[in-house]
Amino acid sequence: MNRLLFTWGLLGALAWAPVASADRVVLLPPSGTAQQEELDRVEEALADAIVALGHEAVTEAGALGVAEDAPPPETANEMQGVAEMQNAQYVVVPRITALPGQYSLFLRVGYAPAPRVEEIEVSVVTANEAERLRDVMGALLRPEGLGEDAVRLTEPEDAPDTAADEAAAEEEARRREEERARREEEERAREEFQARERERQQEERRRAQEAWEAREQYGERGLWLFQVGLDLRAIVAHQEVVVDGEDRGGGALGGLSLRLGRAFPDVPGLELRAALDLTTGASSGFGLAAGGVYLYSPFEDIPLFFGGGIEAGYFQFVTGNRVASFLVRASGVAVYRATEALYLEVAIPEVMLLTGNGGVGTLGLSVRGGMRF
Repeated sequence: MNRLLFTWGLLGALAWAPVASADRVVLLPPSGTAQQEELDRVEEALADAIVALGHEAVTEAGALGVAEDAPPPETANEMQGVAEMQNAQYVVVPRITALPGQYSLFLRVGYAPAPRVEEIEVSVVTANEAERLRDVMGALLRPEGLGEDAVRLTEPEDAPDTAADEAAAEEEARRREEERARREEEERAREEFQARERERQQEERRRAQEAWEAREQYGERGLWLFQVGLDLRAIVAHQEVVVDGEDRGGGALGGLSLRLGRAFPDVPGLELRAALDLTTGASSGFGLAAGGVYLYSPFEDIPLFFGGGIEAGYFQFVTGNRVASFLVRASGVAVYRATEALYLEVAIPEVMLLTGNGGVGTLGLSVRGGMRF
């Protein structure tokens, strides 16, 4: 009986040992402030420690259904879901903070059968890394969890005062200083570029403003202007004149006009004018008028000017009903300087009202050429 009990106990122990040592552990990729090379190296060291403890390490490369950009699991249910997907008992989520000669290792471990989540943060000296990781992982990867080992493992671990560690610390400090100097140089170069760009934009705006203010204004190349124009105006409103049953009050007026203009340097674009009109067509006559134009300069490098004009004066019919009329004329005006002194002008539309003969209204245009002196 004693031999039978011993045999069953031995078989049970042998059967339990492979089951306990064959636990699958999902090791997710470490995150943290260390360089990617350091993160990869620590991941490999953690996998070696898990295997050394008799477990099977399943890294992200061998895991099924674990997306690279998925956030790491945090809760017990999330941990259990990842473990069940991989047919594993444990899920390990590491985070690393790089320090000279060592690093701070934060571990979140989920145990699927319970389920539960435990967290611990320990310091790992690079020189004692393998032994330290086996100690930490051995306390975490067991059914009972950390227990009292949590206090022991979180106590600071003194880094051995060795030449290799000092050299590594110096190398890390040098690397950090070079990185800081590089960032400062990049920031300085960026600020200098932005300053130059602001100066360039300000200079462009200043030049554009100067070019706009220095553009040619109408009348600045000479105070006086002499103009000759051809006029064509259709009579669109008149008193009805019936002869032999027909309305003879319509028709058109055409003629020649002479103008003398005077510009004012203090008011660019303003020009006062006196006009003499010789008219023929439906009725003949002549007119004397005075008025002015105001022309705006919308372009920096094109001597083209736009605006309007108005004139008022006296008109005398010399055929038909020879009565005197009061004249009012308004028009839109466009002027182009063809040469240094030659100006071409068109007045369109040109509206003229005459009070004689019951009132006459015309609509037409005038084409003029003039010399400024």
